[in-house]
Amino acid sequence: MKAITKYASFDGQVFETEGACRAHETANAHKLLVGLSAEEIDRAIAGDQDDLAEALEAVGARIARARRERGDLKRRRAPKDAPAEAPNLAVEMPRPHEPVITLTETIAGYATSGAQPGD
Repeated sequence: MKAITKYASFDGQVFETEGACRAHETANAHKLLVGLSAEEIDRAIAGDQDDLAEALEAVGARIARARRERGDLKRRRAPKDAPAEAPNLAVEMPRPHEPVITLTETIAGYATSGAQPGD
């Protein structure tokens, strides 16, 4: 006995190789997007529908590539006055156990906002 492996695309077509199946799905990914509901898109974003997420990404990449080729979409450069490196928010943000404001800032906030302690 001999095992035979075949690959079926999302639209039911059967292929002899995985590469041929992926190429067909990539070329026809836009067909998966017809009639999508907002809930289906949310599930793809949440990771519950990986096939749909891959189709959305493939179509988005095709759209961006076509727009760049037409000159409609150009990659934006950083402004000249932008810092060379973006701040590392993971390091610079306060930790959950660190206070975000101090008691002095809280009291000053009451004084300037007109709020009274206990409000």
